[in-house]
Amino acid sequence: NYLISGWTLTKEMKGDFFMPSKSRVSREAQLVLCEKELKDRASFLAESGYDKEKISSDAAMRRLRAKIRETRARLDAITAAERKLEDMARLKAEKEEARKQEAGKDEKAKKKQQKEEEAAEVSKRQQKKAKKKADKGAGTQEA
Repeated sequence: NYLISGWTLTKEMKGDFFMPSKSRVSREAQLVLCEKELKDRASFLAESGYDKEKISSDAAMRRLRAKIRETRARLDAITAAERKLEDMARLKAEKEEARKQEAGKDEKAKKKQQKEEEAAEVSKRQQKKAKKKADKGAGTQEA
C-alpha cells in the first residue's frame, strides 16, 4: 500500500495515479483542456485586433496546437495498445478452446483405439478354441 496525502492506495490503483500519461481518461481531459485554451486564446487575439495570419503564428497558439497533436498521437497509441490487448486476449481464448476440443478428440480416439485393441486381443484359451474349431472344420471338409 502507498500513502499519498492521506489516501491509502493499493498497487492496482498506483498506475492510475503515477502514470497519467498512459491513462485514456487523463489524455482525453488534457485534449479537451488544450482545445478550450486554444479557442480562448484565438478569440482573445481576435478581439485584440490581430489578423488570422498573426493569430496562427502566435507562439502560444503554436504551443497549444503542438500539445494537441502530441495528445492525439498519444491517444492513438493508447487505442492501438488496447486493440492489441483485446486481440491477444481473443487469440488466447481461441487457443484454449482449440486445445480443449483437441484434448476431447484425443480422449475419444484413445478410448476407441483401446476398445479395438481389446477386441483384437484374444486370450490364449479363445485362440485354442478357434484353432480347434478351424481344424475340426478342415477335417470334415476332407472326408
